[in-house]
Formats: sequence, structure tokens, C-alpha cells
Amino acid sequence: MKCSVPNCDNEAFVEVRLYDIYPQIQVLDIYDQEDSTCPYLCKEHLAENEAGADGERRPRGKVYYPHTNRNCAQGFNIYRKL
Repeated sequence: MKCSVPNCDNEAFVEVRLYDIYPQIQVLDIYDQEDSTCPYLCKEHLAENEAGADGERRPRGKVYYPHTNRNCAQGFNIYRKL
């Protein structure tokens, strides 16, 4: 598996997940899906992605990343080690 950042040939280190929590009065709903805009990152791009993150990691918040979440979905990234 290769890193999904354009022109990167490094082996992927993590799978990128888009994650959000929808707190309702009686029901808690969780959104957890693979980031189709950049599903895999190598160690180098993972570090860059987190260092360049801008926003609040909170339910219904929005975080902008240099490499992932290119569709600007609400929520934040979580990573699963491969």
C-alpha cells in the first residue's frame, strides 16, 4: 500500500478515517468512514498533516488538513496503523 499524497512513493503507515460525533438528546450517532480523498499516509505525510491541521477537534467541528479531508467535511481525522 502506497501513500496517497500525489508524487509520494513511500509505503503507507496509516489509513485515514473521517470521524465525527453527532450528539443528540437521546441518541449518539458516530460517523467513521475512510477518507476517500486521501485514504493512506506515510509517516512523513502523517506528521505534516497533523502539524498543519487547523481547527477544533470537537463534535460537529471542522478541521482543515494539508493532505486529507479535501472535501472539507465536518469532523476530524483519526488514523489506523496499517
